[in-house]
Amino acid sequence: MPLGSVKNGLILLMLCLGWIQPGLAQESMRFEKVVRCPDSLPLPADGVEESCVRIPKALAQQTVVFAIGKFERNSSDQFSEFTQDLPPGTTVVLQSLGGDLNGGLRLGQVIRARGFNTFVSPKTPLDAGKNQGKCFSACAYAFLGGVQRQVDPTAQYGVHQFWGVEKEISSMQTQKLVAVLGRYIDGMGASRLLLDQAMLTEPGKVRVLTPSQIAAWKVSNFNSSTGLARWRIEALEGGKRLAFATQGQQSSGALLTLAFARVNNQSLALLIVRPDPKEESSTTWGDFFKAKTPVVIEIEAGEGQTIAAKKRFELTPVSNWGSAGPKNSPNTRQIWLATSPELIQNLTSSSQFWLKPLWSNVPPGLNEKTLFGTQGLNDAILAL
Repeated sequence: MPLGSVKNGLILLMLCLGWIQPGLAQESMRFEKVVRCPDSLPLPADGVEESCVRIPKALAQQTVVFAIGKFERNSSDQFSEFTQDLPPGTTVVLQSLGGDLNGGLRLGQVIRARGFNTFVSPKTPLDAGKNQGKCFSACAYAFLGGVQRQVDPTAQYGVHQFWGVEKEISSMQTQKLVAVLGRYIDGMGASRLLLDQAMLTEPGKVRVLTPSQIAAWKVSNFNSSTGLARWRIEALEGGKRLAFATQGQQSSGALLTLAFARVNNQSLALLIVRPDPKEESSTTWGDFFKAKTPVVIEIEAGEGQTIAAKKRFELTPVSNWGSAGPKNSPNTRQIWLATSPELIQNLTSSSQFWLKPLWSNVPPGLNEKTLFGTQGLNDAILAL
């Protein structure tokens, strides 16, 4: 399970990142379109096999692709050809014990570039092999390519260290590879704690993540019942905190993060726009961020909400668009916005809301407006 040249010329090494327990050899990866079970279909009786795959309601697109077996170096090329006519929002169900790391990283990049979602399903008769309900090693990194991602509570998602196939890895090569993997994880919107856990797990073993780790480290990036990201707290330098949530865009791998913070005893909102990977080196991306952009938040009354009717708040910029720090891509932009106690009160009393930047021209890959949930928002605001 060798690692070749990582895409975009980041590094060239011959390594192994993938573990297959002796006796559990798997066939090379194959792809097939499968039928999604209707949401209304009742669960089958014990012993009755289904010919369809159950996908979370949040992954709304009906198109489903199974990716089963060992990652090879050319798996991403085969996947790219197989899915070339499939729409954004297609769900890729991954079932694999690992394989070639380069193939896994590249396949993850194709998944993100095409705006696909990823899911690790429970055991299913559609895959009678040893891959059932598992996404280990190289598969774990490919999985992160999903715009929306979910691991079924009964499935297994696991990581471990890499090791050399043809020769021992030098300390310099190891440092370079860790940097490559860290950059990839950052680009996919997951936490580097995932990489830390992998480096702490000896070769020949697999650390299966707990559901709480999968959620906290943003391996799964949305609430299983709504498809909307949970609000979290992040501590910044100097003791400041951000309450934030990140949502993917429907037609690309771009990400929008909305955050709230207290700055100089003032409550502000922060909007961060991370472009699709293909726009990260664009020389024209910055042209869309030359003017300050007001942001509208629309809250609609719905079942279980305490607000009485639809409300609209316009947030006024208090800064220009600027770069979003060294941990982000060079083209990631952020802008600070004025907010109000009334807005926060209405948000914490609702279940979801729409965020709509008033672009003069919508940047490539971004939705005109983005739906956010409010799960965890109240606790996050109280922790600021």
